[in-house]
Amino acid sequence: MTTGHPPPPVARLDVDGFGDLFERFLNVVVHGRERPAPFIALLEAHFGTDPKALPVLSELMSIAQRPNLQVALDSYIAGSGRSAQLVGVNSPSRAHESLGFANLLQTQWNQTTPGAPEYAELALGGGRVLPSVDYGLYLVRDQDEPLAVLVSQPPQHGQPRLRLEILATSRERSSGLLAELRALMRQHNVYRGKAVRFEPNPQTGGVTATIQTLPKVRREEVILPPSVLERIERHTIVFSQHRDTLLAAGRHLRRGLLMHGPPGTGKTHTLSYLIGASDEWTAVIMSGRGLGMLSEAVALARELQPAIVVLEDVDLIAEDRGMHAMMGQAPMLFELLNEMDGLEDDADIVFALTTNRVDVLERAISERPGRIDLAVEIPFPDADGRRRLVELYGQGLTLEVTDVDGVVAKLEGTSAAFIKELLRRAALFAAERGIAPRVTDDEMSAALTELLESQASVAGKPSSVPGASPGDDGPARFGEGWTSYP
Repeated sequence: MTTGHPPPPVARLDVDGFGDLFERFLNVVVHGRERPAPFIALLEAHFGTDPKALPVLSELMSIAQRPNLQVALDSYIAGSGRSAQLVGVNSPSRAHESLGFANLLQTQWNQTTPGAPEYAELALGGGRVLPSVDYGLYLVRDQDEPLAVLVSQPPQHGQPRLRLEILATSRERSSGLLAELRALMRQHNVYRGKAVRFEPNPQTGGVTATIQTLPKVRREEVILPPSVLERIERHTIVFSQHRDTLLAAGRHLRRGLLMHGPPGTGKTHTLSYLIGASDEWTAVIMSGRGLGMLSEAVALARELQPAIVVLEDVDLIAEDRGMHAMMGQAPMLFELLNEMDGLEDDADIVFALTTNRVDVLERAISERPGRIDLAVEIPFPDADGRRRLVELYGQGLTLEVTDVDGVVAKLEGTSAAFIKELLRRAALFAAERGIAPRVTDDEMSAALTELLESQASVAGKPSSVPGASPGDDGPARFGEGWTSYP
């Protein structure tokens, strides 16, 4: 029915207002009532003000610094007038979402909740274990001043990282706390004077740093031509002993050592001796995928010098550039060159490189003083060396061998690793025959025959010809395996 009156004006739709109301409605439906995220309430009670208005200072660190950060935090909190409450961080999306203060202080759809702290046990060598916080929020009081420290491991591709975030009432206070933690990390560095291996972590797909206990090798157990060992010692141990005199004379301390030769001749064994010869040296060891953390490893060596940076089987990353169709195909080679060139003159750091294939090495490394100042071949042992090796690895056995010279002669062309395994197998034969620890001609002959046949089956050589050391089918791992001569 028409009344003759104009229709009433239509109210203009407030889209933004409707969106806010609808979002609040959904929050009520999901959560039952509107309430602040749990961490907002926790931090507001701690600081006495809205935490979203406070500045956040963030820093990413190498995952290798994880134990040092934990020790620094423990030391800081233990200081006079300080206390801390540690709160765990629970989130269903933690595996693929970065959990920083921005997430904890999110006001909508926040499913991150406080919980029990989570720890991982980090081995520090010598049976020591350090409980380290995986994800955790420290609510700190320093002389009644509130601070908050968040430790997390943001998910990302490539090498894992550690993230430290500091929430404080001012940016200056955050910077001061970060500087104090850095100083404590340097002061209490858990790697100082230790052997640190960078190795793959099958759980994360990245590489981690672990403290490794190496066998203690005495000088008399290094069976090399005397002139070779003396040159290596002069370039490493003796050099460091005279660092102050050399610096005063304007000589630089950084140096490079390349040890090359057939597998099993004693390159790694010699390095174990050098590392253990000085308690003040820190050894940073890389091989295989661990070479992917070269920059982190060298940074650690700089901080903890005097140090020795060991790159096993360096030919894996430092083949001659002519072997690559494009220079860009050898990125690790250029990173190695940059790290070797980037050391300061007063850096008491040795780059110790080993290879079984010196002929394929990039000449910019192997033939340039300032990068490699000393290259030495670790050869197969001569007759005197073989005799000394039989005596060394025969310790603990009663050798009743009538013709030692004959055994030594038969071992010509074999490696130290071969001789060590020979004595081990001879001892096993003696144990089987019930005469151990005696080892007679029969056990030595049986062990030698078995070893040669084993080599023949692998290398396709006649069994009458001594081969190189067991394990020639691939690079060995530093300090591990069936022999200490990889």
